[in-house]
Amino acid sequence: MQMIKVIIVDDEVNAIEIITAMCLEHSDRLEVVSTASKYLDAVEAIEKYNPDLVLLDIEMPTGSGFDILQYFERGGILPFYVAFITAFDHYAMQAIKHNALDYILKPVDRSEFDKMIGRVVKRYTTQRGSGTTSLKNFIKDVSKERLGLPTAVGTRYVPTSGIIRVEADGSYAKVITDEKETIVVCRMLKDFEQNLKKNEFLRVHRAHIVNMAHVVSFNKDEGNYLEMTNGDRIPVSRRDKDRVGDTINSWATTL
Repeated sequence: MQMIKVIIVDDEVNAIEIITAMCLEHSDRLEVVSTASKYLDAVEAIEKYNPDLVLLDIEMPTGSGFDILQYFERGGILPFYVAFITAFDHYAMQAIKHNALDYILKPVDRSEFDKMIGRVVKRYTTQRGSGTTSLKNFIKDVSKERLGLPTAVGTRYVPTSGIIRVEADGSYAKVITDEKETIVVCRMLKDFEQNLKKNEFLRVHRAHIVNMAHVVSFNKDEGNYLEMTNGDRIPVSRRDKDRVGDTINSWATTL
């Protein structure tokens, strides 16, 4: 079974030691081939060792983790998996745009780290076993289907097709999925509006975004509302009812 090559990038020596120790607990699958604490050292190590996974800090004195990713991205695709391990929670949306596999906050929780490694191993094994899909294309395909949700305890990755709707909740948002989950996310509704695909998701009210694939009906008799596949009724603002109706009709085939 081929080992997964790992590079750890962090400007704190103590953090590198802790993450290395956690990797050693998975020594049957992971091999830490190099560590780096500066931007240039990280770039050189990645070019030299061609890793499968980079565990990356964000804020560093000589260049950020995002600078490192931008150096290696070609057409928005990275040639390796990346998971952010950082003390800052406000970069999660930016991490999503770079198709990060995970976003773990320091101090690192061992169970969260182990779960992330489990996902890496599963995807790496699947990709290697297929024999037809390159790692770059595999990452690209996966990133198209999922959305990272920054929560109070880390980042949850869910299939966008499984998101029924998103509802504003003060300075937070609630994501309702077809798995009967309600995930509270540390972001405003406008952040979802900017990052969800415009041809699949529609803002129908100041407090609601819906997945058009989960719309069952548009009721105009008892007030303007959409009925969703889970039975939820979502209000449509009066001023937007024509726009919403036209958009849903154009998305679906109507008789």
